[in-house]
Amino acid sequence: MPTTRSTSDVPTLRRRELLLAGAATAAAGGLVVPPPALGDPSPPFDLPAGIAVERRRFENWSGEIVHESVWTAAPRDAEEVLRLVRWAARRGWRLRARGHDHTWAPFAVAPGVAVGRTLLVDTTRHLTGIRVVTGARPRVNAQAGAAMEAILGALAEAGLGLTAVPAPGDLTIGGVLAVGGHGTGIPAVGEQRRDGASYGSISNLVLSLRAVVWDGAQGRYVLRRFHRDDPAIAPLLVNLGAAFVVDVVVRAVRDVPLRCESFLDIPIEELLAPTAGGGRRTLSSFLDRAGRAEIIWYPGTKSPWLKVWTPMRVRPQESRRVEAPYNYPFSDQMPRPVTDLIARAAIAPGGLGRVLGQVMHGATAVGLEATRSSDLWGRSKDTLLYVRPTTLRVTANGYALLTRRENVQPVLARVLAELRRAESAGAPALLGPTEVRVTGLDHPGDCGRDGAVAPALSALRPRPDHPEWDVAIWLDLLTIPGAPGAIARMVAFERWLLAAFDPGEVGVRVEWSKGWGYARKGAWRSRHVLERVIPASFDAGGGRGGWRPTVDALTRLDPHGIFRSPLLDRLLG
Repeated sequence: MPTTRSTSDVPTLRRRELLLAGAATAAAGGLVVPPPALGDPSPPFDLPAGIAVERRRFENWSGEIVHESVWTAAPRDAEEVLRLVRWAARRGWRLRARGHDHTWAPFAVAPGVAVGRTLLVDTTRHLTGIRVVTGARPRVNAQAGAAMEAILGALAEAGLGLTAVPAPGDLTIGGVLAVGGHGTGIPAVGEQRRDGASYGSISNLVLSLRAVVWDGAQGRYVLRRFHRDDPAIAPLLVNLGAAFVVDVVVRAVRDVPLRCESFLDIPIEELLAPTAGGGRRTLSSFLDRAGRAEIIWYPGTKSPWLKVWTPMRVRPQESRRVEAPYNYPFSDQMPRPVTDLIARAAIAPGGLGRVLGQVMHGATAVGLEATRSSDLWGRSKDTLLYVRPTTLRVTANGYALLTRRENVQPVLARVLAELRRAESAGAPALLGPTEVRVTGLDHPGDCGRDGAVAPALSALRPRPDHPEWDVAIWLDLLTIPGAPGAIARMVAFERWLLAAFDPGEVGVRVEWSKGWGYARKGAWRSRHVLERVIPASFDAGGGRGGWRPTVDALTRLDPHGIFRSPLLDRLLG
């Protein structure tokens, strides 16, 4: 029987104790025991044999969702996940897949909502297997709890990689697929897309996946493999946690080393000028040259931190070779007590907040020089992964603006103008950077599978009525949790963004993992956004994969709502 180390002083419960609890509750001999009330701290009872359960603390990335004690199980394989799901269906419990808790949106558990009948399923303890397959069509088979850093490391050892990936390495592949995780990058001018490469989300690289779903003929939940040319896979590729994916096969490509250059001397007005050309150092000029760029603009500063990645098979003489990720220790190796102290000082009246942006910019400039990190070269994963759990914790909104490549400059110039307008009007200050990335869209054929379908709920799903839209501008406004006036600022910005652009030129979708749907009390609370804006953003343009058909498909795969959460109940209905 497995042993499980508990993170609380509540002992791990074994099957015998659970059976005794179940027997006591079912003394009358009933076959199905009514579930406890939502806030009841009673333990789950009658769990499948051999699966230990314990109370564990849950805290999301920004620290805004904290539950001190949530029942958590750690199945050892897919069959044990299936047994847990069948148990939950019988007992009236909900299961939520748990990774490394690097999330903002409350798809797993919600703040201030009792979790007494929710069992978190830790995928990171045992469901971490990785197997790389080389050859003409390379791929990686990974269990849902495998971390992106581990997957990319295994690929790198075989000379393989992925075109664009999220910056944090402590994300599980299951979590990345759930929210349509992405990196940054589009083809540079003259760059030819390699077979199996995608400039969209990681979900668009999936060749097949296995999930626990309801089988109506059998009248129970089963493990089923879905292939990319099966329309039934579409709602699972980005599932918001409304399904339990246990393993996945992802297409890979031959890795090409990247040179990553950092710039701190380009004024934001030049970088985001309304038009490209004229010798100006605009974002579009860097995208044309390298295809891969990211803007981190600290508040109260004139010039952002611009990172530009250029594919280069041979190391430039002036670049420093790196052989491991996380090469910005000045920003990603701060102990948690230090980051907490910075956050408290930033939001205190008359505190660090008014100069935090300048301090961060100065620390970046000094850090890049001291660590010789302004010009790096190495395997793609060693330059693309740069966010650790020891980075300053912030909260963020997130949106994807689908448009034509030539619209990148005018769209971002309007965003900059709005930020400047709000600032001059006395809007509450942002205590974190504004971040910009540009990616391609999720063209299903990129994975190399004939008849592949698009991820139905991906923010990067192409619009059939706008085939000319070929990029997405990702826009995030970050701040310190609890910053004065932050919610009001996010409400105002979201309202502006949703109405600012001609819908024939720009389509706006939310970034699932971040903050959106802002109302007076915070994110994910606006009925207008949840019930109208989001569904309309996926219905617009027609084609396969509209909002209601996708929601209905997810419901058919989980008619008992085992994988639902309070947010999913409101969002999916």
